[in-house]
Amino acid sequence: MLKKIDTKTLIAESLIDLSYTRPIDKITVNDIIQNCGIGRQTFYYHFRTKFDLIHWFYMSSIDEIISIHKNQVPWVDMIAQTFIFQSNYKHFFRNAFIDQGHESLFNASHVHAINYYVACIQENAGESELIDNMRFAINLYSYGAICMGRDWLKSGAKESPVVLSRRLADSMPERMREYII
Repeated sequence: MLKKIDTKTLIAESLIDLSYTRPIDKITVNDIIQNCGIGRQTFYYHFRTKFDLIHWFYMSSIDEIISIHKNQVPWVDMIAQTFIFQSNYKHFFRNAFIDQGHESLFNASHVHAINYYVACIQENAGESELIDNMRFAINLYSYGAICMGRDWLKSGAKESPVVLSRRLADSMPERMREYII
């Protein structure tokens, strides 16, 4: 039986498909809509820009993995699942993480990671405000983890997602670890 996909997913798959033939920065919205057979207005109904599309695909997929696994498996296993997802699309994400501009996937995923860790710590600590030292640790750790994930993709994702997630868990600052792992 054929699986029906929603329009947003169709558009994302079009971009991913095109990324195998040219760099993402060379792919235009026009290329994306021609490849999947939709109109320009349909694209702009769902996304503001190509970067918005990239962010949506990454963040919605990561959020789905987290929602499925959070509180069901250890944190390190949940993070391994996010790396497995990225390795399934390693060609696409390796190219998507190259751009370092203000709309980059790197910057968006850094903010997303910070928000995730802040929410986890606030939930598990039962506090609405975090002290500056904790915010600094979250920011530093998130930045480093995103850099390591980007470098892992750039190198061809040769190391096992489980090994990478274990290394990230081992590197987490103690002040965060007690609320996350």
